[in-house]
Amino acid sequence: MRLGNFSFMGIGIQMLMLIVGTVCQSTVVGEETRIDFNRDIRPILSENCFDCHGQDPMKREADLRLDLRDAAVEADAIDPQDPSASELIKRIHSDDPEVIMPPPKSNRKLSADQKSLLERWIMEGAVYQPHWAFVAPKRPAEPSVRVQDWVRNPIDRFVLATLDAHTLTPSPEADRVTLIKQLSIDLTGLPPTPNEVDAFLSDKAPKAYDKLVDRLLASEPLAALLQTDGARAAEAATAPSRGTPGLRGLPHHQPKAKRVVVFWQGGGPSHVDLFDDKPTLRKMAGKDIPDSVRGTTRLPTGSAGYSKWPCIPAIKLHKTYAKAGIAMSEMLPHTGRIADDLCLVKSLHTEAVNHAPGVTFFLTGVQVPGRPSMGAWLSYGLGSETKNLPTFVVMTSSDKGKSCGQLFYDYYWGNGFLPSRFQGVRFQNTGAAVPYLANPPGVSSAARRALLDDIAALNAAHLADYGDTEIDTRIAQYETAFRMQSSVPDLIDFSKESKSTLARYGPDALNKGTYANNCLIARRLLERGVRFVQLMHSGWDQHEDLFSQLEKQCTDTDAPSAALVVDLQDRGMLDDTLVIWGGEFGRTPFGQATNGRDHFGNAFSWWLAGGGVKPGTVYGATDEFGWNITENPVHVHDMQATILHLAGVDHTRLTFRYQGGQYRLTDVHGHVVKGILA
Repeated sequence: MRLGNFSFMGIGIQMLMLIVGTVCQSTVVGEETRIDFNRDIRPILSENCFDCHGQDPMKREADLRLDLRDAAVEADAIDPQDPSASELIKRIHSDDPEVIMPPPKSNRKLSADQKSLLERWIMEGAVYQPHWAFVAPKRPAEPSVRVQDWVRNPIDRFVLATLDAHTLTPSPEADRVTLIKQLSIDLTGLPPTPNEVDAFLSDKAPKAYDKLVDRLLASEPLAALLQTDGARAAEAATAPSRGTPGLRGLPHHQPKAKRVVVFWQGGGPSHVDLFDDKPTLRKMAGKDIPDSVRGTTRLPTGSAGYSKWPCIPAIKLHKTYAKAGIAMSEMLPHTGRIADDLCLVKSLHTEAVNHAPGVTFFLTGVQVPGRPSMGAWLSYGLGSETKNLPTFVVMTSSDKGKSCGQLFYDYYWGNGFLPSRFQGVRFQNTGAAVPYLANPPGVSSAARRALLDDIAALNAAHLADYGDTEIDTRIAQYETAFRMQSSVPDLIDFSKESKSTLARYGPDALNKGTYANNCLIARRLLERGVRFVQLMHSGWDQHEDLFSQLEKQCTDTDAPSAALVVDLQDRGMLDDTLVIWGGEFGRTPFGQATNGRDHFGNAFSWWLAGGGVKPGTVYGATDEFGWNITENPVHVHDMQATILHLAGVDHTRLTFRYQGGQYRLTDVHGHVVKGILA
């Protein structure tokens, strides 16, 4: 097809292969082809010799230059009259480590082909040619061609000459009707009217095509398209971090929490030691908890068969904190100071009695792996607030002594049957925060951008053909990863954090991989528009060493947890950020072995702050042993429903159809706990 003074020929793949073949043939070095210095020799010398024998006098060894012919000949490194006498030839073939070039210390070695090229080059006279960039270009003679009528400019002659050499002919020129239709659609998005077609066909002037282009460029449809694109560009410039929208119709109601951070305390923090002090346990210390209290409560295999159930009171004193007067352990002084901002829920319960099922139950709604996690559900339903970072980020840490850590499985932040773009992105606690984010050596940001653009175009075409959502995910993830190349280094640059802020988080605030450091990063993620941050910290599984390990765990986590709440409040973000602290279950009121507690899901405690929860309150209660719930029970599904409600989502309406079923986070259960709402 010919458009004005430019020619577009339908030469296709065959023609491309012929052109590539022609170029490749010109670089093949065979017996019949003379050595070309720039093509064949300069790369060998540049890579292996010029560092030590080039123009830099500070690096030059033996005062020998191989980048200049006269200097190399004068030093006998090259002898065009007697190539075998050339010092360069002797050294590249030597086996003596003191003589061989390149020297062993360079970790380079010439191949047999490279040695052969150097020998042939010297035999042919060791001609040095200036680099092409310093050679004045010469206009080649225009070739003669068979199809003269097709030629409009000199470039056409070279294209046609290549076709002639391979006995090919150019494709027929487009007829004028096809030309105006294609041009009009390309420029305005609309086909031409019949009158416009007739006008173009009747215009026999040499500049008819130019006039058509000018008219279309000045047309209203194109102006509207350009205005729309300009508005989008301006919007992108003024709001560079805006993310992608969620499902139509969401949020279902005005959200109280725009973002959520979960302090997941893996292992099961002891409610009776931290939040639910029981004087009766002190009075009956060492005596069995009555059968009437224990009833048929499900317990883990390790303690279900016990014949003794000795009461173990809280290992440390409890105090009342702040104006709210909320009682909690003296091991949590920093959390106590923010008690006026907390809603302490003492009546959580779960059917799970082991770690992985318990964690999976809260985070995905069932005890077996495979369902989407809560962060994935919210990402799917509500979309993202930023395009520079993932919507859902996960960070992990463990107690310093690694005394009772649990494994962190990928399905704790997985997408399940939702498209994989909604899964959490785990930041590493060692090495690079996000693996493989940096460009490979030698690849510039501009080159990577161009590569991603081409890949995106291919993926978009593939998506149009197959409609596979994972292709859409791939496109989105490539784009996010590219933006994270600049956003992640800024995220973890703490140089502008004040000393007072860092002091809040404790001595480990800048120690990578610690709970304190993760809390600090979490605040910075929330500031930058990340919707759901999941901090997972292990070390609360005190089957033994309760009297020493529990206090150490509190020391590691108390200040950082409270610091994040204070930080959010200072920045005016606490009111619309939901903070959740809790684990998969609590610990037994009776002792295990001699100095521990077992898993206990019948009753346990969490606290929440900000994001629409009622501050300075205690919700729910347990009996005098901390065994049975006596007021306002809150099931796992109830808590899930409440968290979604605070985020503006009706948990019964956020669903996804999969294998014939309509699934949701809360399965077929759950009620919003209105008593904890502000």
